[in-house]
Order: sequence, then structure tokens, then C-alpha cells
Amino acid sequence: MLDLAFIRSHPDVVKEAARLKNNDIDIDYLLEVDRKVTTLQREVEEARARQNQISKQIAKAGKDKELREKLIAEGKQLAEQIKSMEPMLIALLEERQQLLYLVPNIPDPSAPIGKDENDNVPVKYWGKIPTFDFEPRDHYTIMQNLDMVDIERGVKVAGARSYILKNDAARLELALMNFAFDRVARKGYTPLIVPAMAREFCFIGNGQFPKGRDQVYAIENDDTFLVGTAEVSITGMFKDEILKVEDLPLRYVAFCPCFRREAGTYGKDTRGVFRIHQFNKVEQYII
Repeated sequence: MLDLAFIRSHPDVVKEAARLKNNDIDIDYLLEVDRKVTTLQREVEEARARQNQISKQIAKAGKDKELREKLIAEGKQLAEQIKSMEPMLIALLEERQQLLYLVPNIPDPSAPIGKDENDNVPVKYWGKIPTFDFEPRDHYTIMQNLDMVDIERGVKVAGARSYILKNDAARLELALMNFAFDRVARKGYTPLIVPAMAREFCFIGNGQFPKGRDQVYAIENDDTFLVGTAEVSITGMFKDEILKVEDLPLRYVAFCPCFRREAGTYGKDTRGVFRIHQFNKVEQYII
């Protein structure tokens, strides 16, 4: 999240970053809310300071009944003002915070600009795209022919975009997870198996919330959600901690079951094991 002082000092830079990232955040509105917060905070602080002065003046008023009554009346009036201003201040602070969560980071000047994945610029090519003298089968057809997947029963158990791996496919997934996990760990990465559930602050700190909230499964009656990537849990590990520069970088390889609602993807890649709600993943993470 960008520092608010930076946004105040460089609004045009932040607006350009939002434009380049196709982010429709209204920076002018954010700054307007920020000004309201600053003004209202000052008014509340001034009212509280005056309350403190009145308390001292009442103590010094002694037997001057008229002065005491005047000061007490002013104190009550200030208390009512503060009582009415505080809820407004809390609401404005929350609105400002939610807007700040939506402000994008400043992109590196060397990063390619584009609207979607079609504008990606390849960094490196490896291997050759094979050509066939026959019509190749897709993964789903091959898996069905080899009795490696059961989509129908998976959907019966868990709903759309669910599947059951069978036989060699089940063995292959476990083997691939172990292979990737061990391969990365041997390069000096600390192996982790992290929680598949995390509290809200983990998603906010990792940038998944608030914008990606509709892609996440919530645990009813709890402040926890199912993660869609091990990053969320690893980032949350270091909440309220200050890492020493000499200890960096921290390298982790993490295994975690992942869950994604895939909201808004109806009709995309629907044949086979694509855009599924639950999957296992081995992930590299460097701080």
C-alpha cells in the first residue's frame, strides 16, 4: 500500500500508475476524503483540548457559581459536539482506508503496458512447439481414456468445476508435488506447509482484499477465509514483525491446498480440469 504522504505529494504520479494498471480508483476523491478527515480530526482535537482547559478552569473557579455554571454548560456543549463528530470521523477514516487499499503501486518503467494477458511481452523462449501429423487429443480425452479422472462424480460431490483424480493421475499429482517441493528445498529454500485458512488481515496485507474478495471462500461465523495461494499465509506470518536487513532474503517453498471461487469465469475453459475451485500447489516465496 502506498504511503498517504506520497499520494498527497505526488497525485499525478499515482493517477498515472492507476491508468497504466487499468485501475479506476478516483485519486481526487481519495484526497478529498483525506482533507475531510484532517479537518474533522483537528476540530475534534481542538474540542477535546478546550474540554481539558474547562476542567482546569472549573477547578480554579472556586465559589464563583456563575462562572462554574457557565464553564459546565460550555463543557456539556463541547461533549455533545464531540459525540456527534466522532462517528463521522470513524466513518471517514474507514472510507479513506478502504480507498487506500485500492491504490496501485507505481509500476517499474521497464514493465510493458497492456490491458490484458494478450499484451504480455515474452522474456524468454525455451524448446520448440511440436507439430503433429495427426489430430492431438486434449488432456481431458486422454485422462478419460486412461481412467484418470471422474468429472461427473466430482460435480455430484462438490458442484461445478470439481473433479476426482483417479489411479495414475492421483499418484502423478502427489509425485509432482513432492518432486517440486524437494527440488526447490534443495536450492536452500525453507520448506513450509502453511494453513489453508487465513484471517482477513493476511489477505489485506497481501493485496488480495478488498478487490479480490469475491474470488475467496469465507468461513461462516469466523474471520477466516480459504486461501487461493500460499502467499497469503506466508505474508501473514510476519504481521507486526520488523525483519532485519541482514537476515534477508528469506526464501520459502510452501505446499498448500488452494481454493478459488472463479467468479465471473462462467463459460471459460469449461472442458476438463481448468479453472477449478480446489487445487494443490507448491510455491516459491522470497522476502
